[in-house]
Amino acid sequence: MMDSVPRVAESLRFDELAARMPRLLLGLTLLAPTLLACACRATSPQDQPPAPPPTKVIGAKWALVALAGQSPQGEQPITLELGVDGRFAGFAGVNQYFGEFRAEDTGRGSGPVSFGDIGATRMAGPEPLMSQERRYLELLRQADSFRAEAGLMDLSAGGTPLLRFRKLSASPPPG
Repeated sequence: MMDSVPRVAESLRFDELAARMPRLLLGLTLLAPTLLACACRATSPQDQPPAPPPTKVIGAKWALVALAGQSPQGEQPITLELGVDGRFAGFAGVNQYFGEFRAEDTGRGSGPVSFGDIGATRMAGPEPLMSQERRYLELLRQADSFRAEAGLMDLSAGGTPLLRFRKLSASPPPG
């Protein structure tokens, strides 16, 4: 007789559960698509913020932030201005410099680049700045590719980073 009491209690619990099962299944059936949609939406590429547009290289003025991995010396920044007319100019630490360049932007903020002969004024300055200027102009001549992103531009040779610049502004149109 004692054995029958627990079985009756178990059967009552089972009967209650069986009576509630249709409502429980209906709730789960309605909830499942919502959970699935939320899970899919959370990983959708459409919800990712758009990638920033590539930084425009040509028609901009740049300040050097790294020369062969080292911070440049001097009170005035070393600059590089890449004109839309294929000419470049800037300040190299002591002297002004200029020349012609070619760059092919692949549309992704990167591509091949080459700098032609570099002309410069011939002012003298303190030796550390003169050595840095010679090194800067030598590395500029060696550059064969550029990559620009988030306001920074790297010039490299054979995949080795040479010079890193920070974008200052757009150049005024030639006039």
